[in-house]
Amino acid sequence: MAFARNRPGVYLETNVRTVFLHELFPDRDKVADRELAPLVAATCPEDDARAWYYALLDYGAHLKSVVANPSRRSAHHARQSAFEGSRRQKRAEIVRVVLAEPGIGRDELARRLDAFERAAGRDGVDGAAFDSIVDDLIAEGFFREEGAGLRA
Repeated sequence: MAFARNRPGVYLETNVRTVFLHELFPDRDKVADRELAPLVAATCPEDDARAWYYALLDYGAHLKSVVANPSRRSAHHARQSAFEGSRRQKRAEIVRVVLAEPGIGRDELARRLDAFERAAGRDGVDGAAFDSIVDDLIAEGFFREEGAGLRA
């Protein structure tokens, strides 16, 4: 809500965490969000929350480029699984293809994803996994089915 409505509120994501951990907890590990949230709320200005959060996001990204990532000291830090060959990579490829070819059918899209995986030296994608990914993308509002095709 802080960005969408430009109202004060707690927006606690990785770059915001990075700033607060770096500035206020430089020597502590496992700092919980419940400790950070009141500090974030207290510093958020009433009149321009959006600009404040944009500044925090930019500063947090900058910090990550010049110091060891402070957000790893958060109690809530988790590394994402590897991207190569993952469901996330398959989703990204499906989105890329549908954006490039609006109206593409499921069968052709499945063939394209299978070819993408095989070109990378991986096994092809089974039908159930493909359908699950596409159904999730539809349910999440990324795609809609129009006739026999998919559109973003």
